[in-house]
Amino acid sequence: MSSFKVEVTHGFESPEELLEDDGVLVLISPYLKSVLGHIDFSKSGYYLLSEAEYNLENIDNILNYIKTL
Repeated sequence: MSSFKVEVTHGFESPEELLEDDGVLVLISPYLKSVLGHIDFSKSGYYLLSEAEYNLENIDNILNYIKTL
């Protein structure tokens, strides 16, 4: 886990721009899914947050996902 770098953006970058760096995991708000409909969220590097993860800051599933990478 210590090899992961966390960066919070202002939201101006597209998810594709964020993935240009190697080893990046882009967390995407559930409220942006419809706006970003052209993105294949099943591809490595994207994690679509559930409403509970986004609103309640529940990160257990995210940590489990990172451990599988």
